[in-house]
Amino acid sequence: MLHQRNVKIVLVDVPKHVNADFVEKAAHFYAATLLPKLRRRITVTIRWTYSRKVIGTAEVEFDPTHPIRDFTIIMRGKSRGWLMYQSLAHEFCHVEQWATGRLVEVDDKWVLWEGKDYRWDIDSLSYWDLPWELEAMGKEYGLYAKFKAHYGLKGKDLKALTNRVRNTDSTPAPI
Repeated sequence: MLHQRNVKIVLVDVPKHVNADFVEKAAHFYAATLLPKLRRRITVTIRWTYSRKVIGTAEVEFDPTHPIRDFTIIMRGKSRGWLMYQSLAHEFCHVEQWATGRLVEVDDKWVLWEGKDYRWDIDSLSYWDLPWELEAMGKEYGLYAKFKAHYGLKGKDLKALTNRVRNTDSTPAPI
């Protein structure tokens, strides 16, 4: 398993239909791919919600006096298969952006992206135009495709992984 030793993954409120072991493998894979040189220890908590507003989101408590060490990814509880794994990849892109200091949230309407100041009225900038979102959107499918290739998975549908439990030490059979 591809693993980043400085990243601790914590799963919370995992729905019954989700294979927690494989989500953890995906999380470690994404962390190792995006943060291969991370030297400080961080914790990424992945939790599920049944809010209709969320497919996936990443959150962080920013403290300008300390490097960020704790990140939270919130996944939609009803997500299954490829959408869940690709959304997780997208949110891990944001973890990488924060962990490397390229994305800094000063407050809910003020962000520094690669040193450039972004302040906005929430309605004035579209989600689809935000540079950190564009980067995450650009990387999410590639990360997901690499993850599938690494584990020898075929096809777009990971429903079989979502619906059955596998031994954590075994590599999944192609679907």
